Amino acid sequence: GLMAKSKRIGTAAESALVRYLTDQGLNARRVALAGVLDEGDVHVISRRGRVAVIEVKSGKQSEHPSHEKRRGWWDEAVRESVNVGAAADVPILVMKRRGSGAASVGDWWAVIDYDDLMFLFGGQVGIGGPLVQITVGDLVSALKRAGY
Repeated sequence: GLMAKSKRIGTAAESALVRYLTDQGLNARRVALAGVLDEGDVHVISRRGRVAVIEVKSGKQSEHPSHEKRRGWWDEAVRESVNVGAAADVPILVMKRRGSGAASVGDWWAVIDYDDLMFLFGGQVGIGGPLVQITVGDLVSALKRAGY
């Protein structure tokens, strides 16, 4: 049915993201549903055991989301990061881009809090800034700078 198809699309996108991040030298894995609390779709583990918690959106809805839709997904990513607990570093929302398949994951969009992005680049921990949208390729650079 429809749910099964949507699940397949989601699984394919998560797997493509993990493959891309791994090829870039990051320690990334898909998250199996364990227990009641959703802990995101993909975790990237830093060398110190910190976790970047990624919520992945794909399919038609991710290609032209309204601001409200994107904000709702962002809130979901933040909740999942909280569910991960003390090891969680930053929540990230990744959205597959139209016309960008598994071969061009680096061109997909990553949404991150501005303060968290600055933190990854070696800044202070902030209190939460505006959301910024960068490519997954640029996100990889930021994660590497932060010891991922």
